[in-house]
Amino acid sequence: MPLKIVGQDSGRERKAADELAEELRASLRDGDSLVIVVGAKCYGQARQDIDLLIFADFDPILSLPSSTRATAPGENPQVSLDSFVLTLEVKDHRQSDIRFIGNQVEVRYENRWSNVSQAVFEQRFSVKNFMQAAGKPPPFILSAIWLRNVSKGELPLPPTDVLVGHPTAADLWALVGKLGIGSASSGVASGQRRLVVSCGSKSTVASALSVADLFVRELRPSELDRRKLERICDRQLRETQYSTLVGKQLLIFRGRGGAGKTIRMLQLAKSIYDSSGARVLFLTYNRALAADVKRLLAIIGIGDRVDGPTIRVASSDSFFWSVLRSFDLAPGQTEDGEFPQAQYAECKRELLQLLRSASPEEIQNDPTATRNPDVFYWDCVCVDEAQDWPEDERDLLVALFGVTRLVIADGVDQLVRQATRCDWASLASKRRQIVTLRKSMRLKTNLCRFVTTVAEELRIPWDMDINPEIRGGRVMLIRGTYTEQKHRELLSEHTRLGNLPVDYMFCVTGAGSSDSLSLSSRLLSWGFKVWDGTSSLERGSFPTDTDQFRIVKYESSRGLEGWTVACLDFDLFFEKQLRIGQGIPRDALQSQTEAAHVFASQWALIPMTRGVDTLVLQVKGEGALVSALMVAAQTHSDFVVVA
Repeated sequence: MPLKIVGQDSGRERKAADELAEELRASLRDGDSLVIVVGAKCYGQARQDIDLLIFADFDPILSLPSSTRATAPGENPQVSLDSFVLTLEVKDHRQSDIRFIGNQVEVRYENRWSNVSQAVFEQRFSVKNFMQAAGKPPPFILSAIWLRNVSKGELPLPPTDVLVGHPTAADLWALVGKLGIGSASSGVASGQRRLVVSCGSKSTVASALSVADLFVRELRPSELDRRKLERICDRQLRETQYSTLVGKQLLIFRGRGGAGKTIRMLQLAKSIYDSSGARVLFLTYNRALAADVKRLLAIIGIGDRVDGPTIRVASSDSFFWSVLRSFDLAPGQTEDGEFPQAQYAECKRELLQLLRSASPEEIQNDPTATRNPDVFYWDCVCVDEAQDWPEDERDLLVALFGVTRLVIADGVDQLVRQATRCDWASLASKRRQIVTLRKSMRLKTNLCRFVTTVAEELRIPWDMDINPEIRGGRVMLIRGTYTEQKHRELLSEHTRLGNLPVDYMFCVTGAGSSDSLSLSSRLLSWGFKVWDGTSSLERGSFPTDTDQFRIVKYESSRGLEGWTVACLDFDLFFEKQLRIGQGIPRDALQSQTEAAHVFASQWALIPMTRGVDTLVLQVKGEGALVSALMVAAQTHSDFVVVA
């Protein structure tokens, strides 16, 4: 059959797809192929949700009648369609809720205008990157907007990337011709110049058609995912008094690693998203954590909408870069291609000076904000690991949104980016509530006991209360190499307990003589699948296959968790942090050596509190950390194995 519809079988997008398909069927020939994907998902990409994704291949090439040809400079050529891939954003807004600003289309959401054209433009790259991540050659992709409740006569001449009303097949072909004219190949046929619109070579087109189902594949949650989702979606927990504080008080969830701060914020975000249609922004500087939270929201089914309720997850750098760009203050690229850190910091200071005299309400009504609603219009902003944020970024958030729209996760003394804590509580001494979380919500009792003993041996404070409701847990201390045999033994027990590879997380370091950064290739050579968060190509996405093992750097492990967590070259990582600690500011009563020890020890506790049931610590040398681990292993020999 020349035309096929896959994906969602109900909803407004499906109705739009059925309407369009009815018009297209009569114009398709026996050799043509056209697939409409309804509610396509580009998991892990900047624009994850696409209303309609259309793949088309024409055989023979489809010549457009003169009345529907795209305009080309010079002579009037014959325009033909060979193949195309098109993202189509479906909007059901009335004419009064649509406006054109230059060549941009904006739609009204409540009292705000949202730029649909920018979102649609970004969808093209989401499709491309998603296909590349799946190992498929990406075709050339077009994008357009379909305004279904507007007729041709109700609007001024719209941009070339817009369909209106109830389009015919000729309308769609003409749209594709206009969009593809810039990349069309040119030739001469029967004495007339001809432009042929194509999305790529025949092999690329065939590959694109064959993977249409990739965009409708559901994410399969693991058992650990289900545990987290049950907590996020638990109505009794979400309907606490905390959700009523948003907009009235600064809300701070405070606790050590594993106390459930991030889950509490997601519970609250889900609550106000469900109850009041809120737009929530979740910010973290940890890209690996951002990917993990995006994956959870994708499983729940919360889309990233530009003109409606959503929970958007973004890295702090990408968010502030967007704010700077909106004010025409974003720094330029450096010659070596590195992140322009010094320029970035200076631009943030300049923006802060610009905003100091304005209230959040004035900023929200400023033309800069109204032109960029995707950046500025948020009902609630959740800030993860807020104790480690630079003060200028804290002050920018307060200037943009006001202190009462912020929800803070404070990890007490887990500092990664700087040596001193960022103080948020003093911003609202009277309009704030601090929720102290002491009980472990992640570590099973044995793991919590083990970490407590290690902390005591390292002489650093640790006051996490054991949670008697989650009993069990085991630790393996490997003195030597993490071998394939050990991996398969651990995996066997991991699987026996009903877990999948995606719940098995590795932490690695590039310190010293570490060989753990070759782990990805080793796992692949052993016959396993991998999501490598140490790779810049994969760090921005998330695992889409539950058979993938996760690999992250220690520096990106905070906020993440796994049923089994393996910390490789753990002693080398500790030694690296000791060296870094030699350069941090110290207390007047501390020596620099003591300050470095505290710094490295606090760092060591972060990956040690990522595991739920099984903690694997692999070391090769000696030193303070290894001594502390050995004491803890002897103290808890009933559940610690030294291999």
